[in-house]
Amino acid sequence: MLKLLNDISNNFTATIETIKVEMLEMAEIKPKAFNGNRDAKELENFIFDMEQYFKAGGTTSEETKITLAFIHLSNDAKLLWRSKVNDIQNGRSTIDT
Repeated sequence: MLKLLNDISNNFTATIETIKVEMLEMAEIKPKAFNGNRDAKELENFIFDMEQYFKAGGTTSEETKITLAFIHLSNDAKLLWRSKVNDIQNGRSTIDT
C-alpha cells in the first residue's frame, strides 16, 4: 500500500513538473500585442497568432480566450476594449455571440 501511495505521489509530482515546463514554454511564445492600428495585415496576423497560442496551450474556454486576447492588446485597442467592458458592466451595451 505504501509503495502504491509513493508511486501515485511520484506520478503526481512528475505531472506538476511537466505542467510547469509547458507553462513556461507558453510564456515564451506569447503573441505580439495588437495596438489597434487600422492595418488589416497586422490585425489578421494578431488573430492568427492568438489562435495558434490558444491551440498550443489547449485553451478551449471562450471566456479564457477573451481574457488572454485582452492581455495582448495595447494602446488604442486596449483603451477601446476597456471602454466596451465598462459599458457592458454598467448595462449600456452587450456583446451578442
